[in-house]
Amino acid sequence: MVLPLLLVVWAALGRRGTRWAVVAGITLAGTTAMKLACFTLTGPWPFSPSGHTVSAAVVYGGLAWLLLRPRAGPIVAWMAALGIMALIGWSRLAVGAHTPAEVVVGALIGSAGLLWLTQVVPARGRAWPVMVAVPLVWIGFYGQSLGVEELLRGLAR
Repeated sequence: MVLPLLLVVWAALGRRGTRWAVVAGITLAGTTAMKLACFTLTGPWPFSPSGHTVSAAVVYGGLAWLLLRPRAGPIVAWMAALGIMALIGWSRLAVGAHTPAEVVVGALIGSAGLLWLTQVVPARGRAWPVMVAVPLVWIGFYGQSLGVEELLRGLAR
């Protein structure tokens, strides 16, 4: 759901969306490269930073920043972003998809991306396009998976 959401928010936000998409895209691409390197280098027990936790921080945390910051202040926006990241990280542990270390590494990468995003994307302007677009993406892509983890494991072999 993250990639469609990234594209829709990019389109909905115009110039701010371009900055947002670039920061989120670079953070996610860096995570993908790190996952691929880890799969290649760590053998039969690969270490895989949690991409879900990274994307929760930078994509959903970035949305919290854009939607909450103008009204609630940066601390509230950061708390919402960190809460979203913690919930997604916990969900990855609960389903056995990642180890605690992989979730923590994902949280660190995502937090760095979110910090970068808050420095380059102004949290002002109209929020209604995002408030309309995000639920539509959630409805349209609920339950869909691109199978990125499996694809990366296959590429590393």
